[in-house]
Amino acid sequence: METLYGVCAVLLTLAVVAVAVQAIITLRQLRETAEQVKYTAKAIELSALNVNDRVESTKKLFDTVNDVSNAVRTGWFKGAQLAFSIISAFKGGRK
Repeated sequence: METLYGVCAVLLTLAVVAVAVQAIITLRQLRETAEQVKYTAKAIELSALNVNDRVESTKKLFDTVNDVSNAVRTGWFKGAQLAFSIISAFKGGRK
């Protein structure tokens, strides 16, 4: 019976050592993964800032296009249309 207890004690000790070794390996992998996540998060943050700058620069372009299109819809463009209509009417009447 003492032999059986001795074998059980050795097996239990080996199992505890195996769990401890596996825990150490897992924690090392977890630490490496955390470092990679930290690096990736920093890269994403820098990319987001870069994209934000690019969006802000294109916003100015679209604001300019909007201003031009508003000017075309109103103001001098209507005057140009009127002048073109008058000229077209005179050319059409001379035939």
